[in-house]
Amino acid sequence: MKKIILAILFLVLFVGVAHAEIVVILDKSGSMDSIKTDVIGSFNGFLAGQKAHGEWQNFTLILFNDSHESKTANIKEFEPLDCETYNPSGMTALYDAIGETIKSLEDRLEPSTKAIIAIITDGKENSSTEFDAAEIKKLIKHYEKWHFWKFIYLAANQDEFEEGAKIGIVPNNIYSIDVSTSLGVSNTFHTLTNAIKEKPTDSNEPVDHSAKTSPPK
Repeated sequence: MKKIILAILFLVLFVGVAHAEIVVILDKSGSMDSIKTDVIGSFNGFLAGQKAHGEWQNFTLILFNDSHESKTANIKEFEPLDCETYNPSGMTALYDAIGETIKSLEDRLEPSTKAIIAIITDGKENSSTEFDAAEIKKLIKHYEKWHFWKFIYLAANQDEFEEGAKIGIVPNNIYSIDVSTSLGVSNTFHTLTNAIKEKPTDSNEPVDHSAKTSPPK
C-alpha cells in the first residue's frame, strides 16, 4: 500500500494529474417530467460553460430512474441533451446509479485522474436493489481519501444534509436546491459550476451555500 501511495504522489508532484473528468449523475425519474425543458436548457448551458473552461478532458453523464444509462466522451465532443435523450419517467434508484458509476470509474480511471462526481436529485432513494446507503458511503469515503475524487450532492425535497451524510458526502459538499421553478433549475446548474471550482474539504460542519445559488450577474 505504501508503494502505491508513493507512486501516486510521484505522479502528482513530477508528472501532474494526467487527466480530469466531470461526472454528472442526473435524476430522470418521473417527478422531473414537469421541469424537463428547464433541465435540458440549464444542463446544456452548464456543459457549454465547462467546454469553454478548458480544464476538463472527459465528461460522463449518467441518467437514472429505475435503471440508469451512461455516456462518456471527450468534453469537447459531448452532445447536449434534448427531449429524446432526457425523457423522465419511473422511480429513483439513486444508490444503484451511484454504486454502478463508482465501479465503472474504478475500472476505467487511472489513480492520478482528477474527478468531480456530482449527484443531482429531486427526491429520496426509493428503488435500488444492488446497493444500500452503507455500501455507497464506504465507497465514497474510500475514493475521496485515496484518489483525486470529489463528490457533490445537490438535492431537493428532502433533508439534504441527512440524506447526503447517509452516503458519506461531507456537509460542505452538500447543496440544497429548488427545482420547482425555471429559475430554481437554472440556479442548480450555476451552483454546480461554483461547486466544481471549490477545493475538496473534509469539513464536518454544514455550510450555508445560499449565497452561491444565484447566477452570476
